[in-house]
Amino acid sequence: MQVRLFAGAREAVQTDTVELDIDIPCTIASFKRAMISKWPELESYVNYGRFAVGTDFVDDHFVVDTEAGELALIPPVSGG
Repeated sequence: MQVRLFAGAREAVQTDTVELDIDIPCTIASFKRAMISKWPELESYVNYGRFAVGTDFVDDHFVVDTEAGELALIPPVSGG
């Protein structure tokens, strides 16, 4: 499954997308563990960022399946 990356996450792995081979359906929580295992440099982004499917943020219990569409890791955002 392909994941779009932004900001620091993209810089950490030097690409704007990564491909994760994982059995689906799976939860976002399982997806996070698999991403950290394959790309340890993304751990803080995976743990503190949010995942989105299409235009909707999803939580750790969301089930990713073949119909999920685009998956993106959105890093934490600060503002003032």
